[in-house]
Amino acid sequence: MLKWLVFPVAIACLLLVGTVQLGPALAAAGGHGTAGYFVAEVESCDKYGCSWTGNFVVPDGRVTLRNVGFMGPHGSLYQGDRVAALDTGDPSNVYARKGSRNWIADLAFIIVGAIGFGLWAWRVPYRTARRRARRDRFLVPQI
Repeated sequence: MLKWLVFPVAIACLLLVGTVQLGPALAAAGGHGTAGYFVAEVESCDKYGCSWTGNFVVPDGRVTLRNVGFMGPHGSLYQGDRVAALDTGDPSNVYARKGSRNWIADLAFIIVGAIGFGLWAWRVPYRTARRRARRDRFLVPQI
């Protein structure tokens, strides 16, 4: 069951996440998107580090996105701080205006997912078909 269901679903998730996130991350790397500010609201920390969620505000003061993450350097942010950001169409994140490299991780997800799918497709269905063919060859009566 593991090799027929869990592994392909995990691969599909890697490919989906990487594909969905790659477009907005590439737009941010190129400086494309709606310019505005990320207003830090809540900091969340775990064993991998800390991240901020908050609101995206356009220069005229309107909040256009609520409860989004900030994908960029934020070493010394405090609640209420404003950081220059870009809305690139990602519904859950805004990006730093300059120098975003988040696309690298998204591309890595796609590459790892594609390699994993290739290995799975070679190893599981192909080998299963070969085993069945060998077994059937011995079961067929020779004339």
